[in-house]
Formats: sequence, C-alpha cells, structure tokens
Amino acid sequence: FQMPEMPPSLCFYCDKVGRKNAVFIRCNDCLLEFHRTCLRKFTKMSEVEVNECKKKNNFSCWSCPLPMLNDSFWSVPEPLRPSRAHGSLYQQNNKKAAAILCFNARSLKNRKRAADIAALLESHPTDVLAINETWLSPDIFDHEVIPTDYVVMRKDRTGGRRPAGGVLLAILPHLQPRRQTQLETTAEAVWAEVKVSNLRFLIASVYRAPNSTPEQNDELLRSLSLAAEQQHKYDACFVMGDFNLDVDWSTETPLPRTAPAEQFLDAFDNFAFAQLIKNATRTTATSEKTIDLFLCDTPNLVSTSEVIAGVSDHDALLIGLKVDSRRPPPVSTTLPDWRRAHWPALNDLLAAKLQEVMQEDDLSVAWTAWKTALFDCVAECVPSRRTRSKRKLLPWMDKNLKKLIKIKDDLFAQWMSNKTNEARSIFETARKATQGAVRLAKDRWFWNLGRGPQGAAVFWKFIHSKSKVPLNTTIFSADGRIFSEPAAVASQFLATFKQNFSPAGTDFPFLRRVPVQDEKLSKLHVTASEVSALLHVLDAKSAAGPDGIPAVLLKSCAETICPSLAHIFNLSLQTRDLPADWKCAAVTPIPKEGNKNEFNNYRPISVTSLVGKLLEKHVRNQ
Repeated sequence: FQMPEMPPSLCFYCDKVGRKNAVFIRCNDCLLEFHRTCLRKFTKMSEVEVNECKKKNNFSCWSCPLPMLNDSFWSVPEPLRPSRAHGSLYQQNNKKAAAILCFNARSLKNRKRAADIAALLESHPTDVLAINETWLSPDIFDHEVIPTDYVVMRKDRTGGRRPAGGVLLAILPHLQPRRQTQLETTAEAVWAEVKVSNLRFLIASVYRAPNSTPEQNDELLRSLSLAAEQQHKYDACFVMGDFNLDVDWSTETPLPRTAPAEQFLDAFDNFAFAQLIKNATRTTATSEKTIDLFLCDTPNLVSTSEVIAGVSDHDALLIGLKVDSRRPPPVSTTLPDWRRAHWPALNDLLAAKLQEVMQEDDLSVAWTAWKTALFDCVAECVPSRRTRSKRKLLPWMDKNLKKLIKIKDDLFAQWMSNKTNEARSIFETARKATQGAVRLAKDRWFWNLGRGPQGAAVFWKFIHSKSKVPLNTTIFSADGRIFSEPAAVASQFLATFKQNFSPAGTDFPFLRRVPVQDEKLSKLHVTASEVSALLHVLDAKSAAGPDGIPAVLLKSCAETICPSLAHIFNLSLQTRDLPADWKCAAVTPIPKEGNKNEFNNYRPISVTSLVGKLLEKHVRNQ
C-alpha cells in the first residue's frame, strides 16, 4: 500500500488550481472550494464579506440551501468525506480552550521515536502534557526531549538493569504550575497544581507497571490517598496515565477482572472519579484493552475526551476542557532595521546635530543631549521592523508532512468507528509510511545543520537551546514560597545577588603600602582619533547595554560621533564622575550546578554600556 498524493484543490468556478499562493475558501456544507478572487468576480460578495467568511470559516455556497432534486426528494446524500470526531471539531472551533494530551512514550530518548513525538506535539498543541514510560535518567536535560515552551516536572525510575518507567508533566508557564511533592511517594506519580481561568486544578501523571508488586501498588494507593485529603482545596482533580488495570469499562459500573483492580476502583470511588475513556487504548492481534485512563471528579468541566493515534503501541488521549486557557498574547516589538539603514544621510544628520553637544560643559546634560540626538537621527534615517513572538515551529515540518499526518489521523478515526481488520490494516500502513517520512525529514535536517555561510551560528544556537534552561519556564522556590511571576522572580534574584556580595569594609589592615601615584585620571586627555580607533575595533555583534545604544551604530558612524564622544569622555575625567547610564547594568542569571529551581544556584552576568566600556578601555591602555 502506497500513500496517495494529495490531489490539488480545484476552484468550482474556474476549474483551475491557480497560482501557488492562491487563496481557497471552502463551503462548510458541500466542501467545494472556490478561489477568493473568483468569489469576487462571479458573485456579488464584497471584499469585506469574503475576508469575513475566510476568517470565521462559515462560508456557504449558493447551491447548498437549495433542495435536492434527485430521484427521492427526501433522500439524504452521503457525505463527501468522513467527518471528524466531535472533539476535533471542538478544538478547531474553540482554539482558546485548555487542552490536555496524555500518552505512553516507551522511551523519550529513542532517536526514531523522538521525531514521532515532536510531530504529535506539532499537530496537537496542548497546555498540559502527561507522558508515561519516559525511560529517562538524571543525566538527560528536560529540554533535550521536551520543547522549551513547557515547565517540566518529571520523576525518573532509578536502578534496574535497563531503562524503564518514569513519568513526566509538562505545563505551559502561563498556567502557573506548582509541583506538589508532599503528595508524592516512591510510586511513579507526579502531582502539580495549575490555574486555568481563575480555577485551581490538581493534575497527576501516573504509571503503574503491569508486574507491580503489592508494595508498589500500596505506594501508589497511598499517593492517591494523600491527594484525596487535599481534594477539597481544588476546583477539579485530573489523574491520567497508564494504570495497566484489567477492568471492563464498557459497563455502567466498572467490573474488575483481576486482584489489584478492585483496590484501585475503591480508591477512585473515594475521589468520586469518573473514567472518561471508553475506547481501547492498546490493541494487539488478540486483544483490546483500555489501560490508559483519564479520571476526573468534575466531568462537566470536560468538553471532549477522545483517543487519537499515539507514538508507541499505546494510543494517546486528547482532552478538551470547557475553560479558556488564556494564553498570553504575542508581544510585538519595533526595532531598527540596520540592514536597510541609509548610512550617508544618517552621518550627515548626526554631524549637524552633535555640534550642540560640543558646547555643553555639564557632563549629565552633554550625555543626555548626545543620546537624544543619536536616537532622533536613527528614528529619521533608519527604517523600523516589527517583530512578534511566535510559537516555535519545527524547522523540518512542512506542509506535505502535515498532510500525511492528517491523513493518518483520519484513517485512525475511521478504524475507531468501523473496527474492521481492513480499516486497521490501512491505518497501520499509513502510520508506517508517515513515520518513515517524518523521521527522514528530521534526519535530513540534522545532517544539513551547521552547513552554509551561517552554519556554525545555527548549529550552536540549536545546541544552546537544548542545554540552557529558559528562565520563563522555571518555577523558583525560596523560604517555602513559590515564585513564577516575572516581576517577583526578578525582585528575588536582586535580593539573592545582594546577599551574595560582601559589604564594603572601611578597614584594610592587611594591604601593603604602595607608592603614591603622581599621575591622576583627571589629567588624562582623550582625542577624537583615539576614540575613532576604539570604535573601529568594536565588535558589531556586541550586546547593547541599558542605554540601548547598539554596537553596529557606533561602529558605522565612528568618524561622525568620535569628536562629541571625546568631549564627553574628557568631561567625565575632569569632573571625576560618570553618567547614570554608565553605572547601570543589565543582569542575566546564569545557572550553576545543582537544582535549577533555587535562586542560590545562579550567578549574575552584567552587561554595561558600550560607550562606558570604551572609556574604561582607553584608561586601561594608558
């Protein structure tokens, strides 16, 4: 069986594919597609109406409201293509709804399966991710296997002859996740608290091995009992994972078949849990079992609960909630586009405006006037570009791969509804073909990583993204308190770094006597040629300090700004003072060895003003 290629879309009016970037609008009823331009040409729809239909996806063509003039007036035509599950339609229509994805990975560090997991997260973006059988060890960083967008809480299985077990929770930071370690025992279960639309939820990712001993079962039951004591503090409780319980969930009252199942059903009753997954989650040639469970004490908060294609021999669980996730809007920033800067005009304008700075004798006034003139000229001569933070997409995921994944998911939905051997065979063939295409695309991208003119920069950017800890996805703790808000985290870092520095002392009894220096800084004189030499050797990629003056601007306008900068430097040396901007620094916390959730395990890195560094370099060279 070979996966068929997706046929190109044809416009119903012109019967043509159109240009490569042609915009199609699909009828929601008959699924016919129309060119956006053809709708304007052949109908009386205005530009605003066409754009509104495309935005809201509610277009209905002129023929759909008409009666069916076939042999039987009341006959209902068959659908043109299989309809998707109700849960998928809900997720499409309500993109703000909070979503939960749970699956059994059977090794997150498997090279081949890593591509399948990345594709699954790309096609089903979720707010909460619960993974069982991670097979991870402490030497593997969180964001080597999980996207950097998530706050990761995991519990690895230690010991054993081979990797096995392990659970993980990955939660987006805007939900303010807090790990509840007081509810955890030696069992493989991770508990966390999240806030969704002002509601507090208790969430757990659980794995129970099929060969668990009675002691291991007791530890998991004890963890559930501890959570039951805290259940009244939360608006809802969700527990999900691979329990490996032999229970018949098809009946209204679940029927246990083997020994440990009855104990766990009693524990679920203590929670007043409802088990929302009824379809089989692990299908073999001889059996179908529902062993991946989603347990909830407030079922009316759950809008959809469906089984989707997974990445291992287990299927995945996709849960939609009736509460909005309230994801933070993307932040837009306006920055100068230095590649399109008109440098001759900028230098001419600077030369005229900086003459006034040469007449100032006050250091603070001269520096403020110099900086204001610089930014005014940049705003006039340098075009600006607008940057907007976007969700990080997989660089090797293209439209063709997304189409293959969609076909695979549709075939899985057909198999779930039909439950025939033929439907299962077609799905398994499609899954194998999709896995091969996804893994090949990822391998090719890795082989090409680091090649080309900017290959080294791209390579190390990728390496650093996997090894460095993003501060926005780290939950900090100090003195029994949890810090997740950016302002609170910054204030606590400031307090921690202040404590790490020793107070300035007044007595220095052990300093040896040094001869008095006749030369004083106030007697130094800086010339324009010396400033120009310092500016020309400046690295254009150096980070700007708190004053916001970039290195590319200083280097490109060196000959124009060197006289005024020399005047400011001489004023600073004569008055034995520095402008306020040169005394400030942008401080970045860098993690050290140890727990990344503690403030004491970070060291500060300061970035000061580039102009102030030039004066320091000149004084050092004298």
